[in-house]
Amino acid sequence: MRRWKSLRRALMEKLVLSGLTWQAVADLTGVSRAAVSRFIAGRDLRLTNIEKLMRHFRLEVVECDSSDAAEEQAKV
Repeated sequence: MRRWKSLRRALMEKLVLSGLTWQAVADLTGVSRAAVSRFIAGRDLRLTNIEKLMRHFRLEVVECDSSDAAEEQAKV
């Protein structure tokens, strides 16, 4: 399972590597093209739009126990 340090990083990677235009992402997810474009430019995204993108790219948030978190910190 792939791990990212932040949800923003995960979504950005998925968006960029998908090869889709921002309009195609908008059409597939229901998130406006303008919102996707602003997010790529570093602006914030509404939680409802984050959820739509996560569903589309099949991302999920998984709680780690404290030993997982400590192990991740040791790798940094």
